[in-house]
Amino acid sequence: MCNIIIEKEATANLKQFLINNYKEKNVAFITTEKILNKNKENLLCLKNLPLQLEVFFLEDFARCDKVNTELIKESVKDSDFIVCFGYGDMVDAVKYVATECNKKYALVVSMIDSTNYILNFCNFINADGLSTSIKCELPECVYIDINIIEKTPKRYVANAFAYVLSFNLMLCKMLYDNFDDIKIKELSDIIKEINIFTDENIITMEGKTKLIKLILELQLKLNELKIDYPVFK
Repeated sequence: MCNIIIEKEATANLKQFLINNYKEKNVAFITTEKILNKNKENLLCLKNLPLQLEVFFLEDFARCDKVNTELIKESVKDSDFIVCFGYGDMVDAVKYVATECNKKYALVVSMIDSTNYILNFCNFINADGLSTSIKCELPECVYIDINIIEKTPKRYVANAFAYVLSFNLMLCKMLYDNFDDIKIKELSDIIKEINIFTDENIITMEGKTKLIKLILELQLKLNELKIDYPVFK
């Protein structure tokens, strides 16, 4: 089961996780120079760890395509664990590579609007001009720093909310015949909770945090269904 950590200075929790589980091992850290420079203070705790931490940089706004996934595969081939500190297509690319290479990984969210697809059991890769959906394994952990959430504009949280509902509910509709009544009830209860949010709710720190937790919980429930789904092209 994926652990979701939403707290201030979440990277301190990541540090302890790496020490406890990957001491004297090789850990690949995938990010971009822009993200690293912007979050230097949050990452100071990852210095001088009792393990081999290698940092690999991707280009800003790197797409989840064959070029970048092959680049990541080469970077992590000797690694025992992968940490991705990023958002968007970078997260998709690392999820894809980790699944393909049978490697465990963790995600550190660098932008709050990227919570909308982190735990989807479906991922998209661009190949030969087509966007193809594939199954991906869940990360071991997801770290979301409240300091980042506090600075997130309301429109970004609303965007994450709208995206995950539209995408996941589309899958729910397509797979409805495969759901049993209990799982439908679990999903309905979460969706009902999400629907009570108003503009006023997501302005507050507490409201933003609650909404993000509900979105991730919905994604985890969908993941637990483990149902074959169509490949979109």
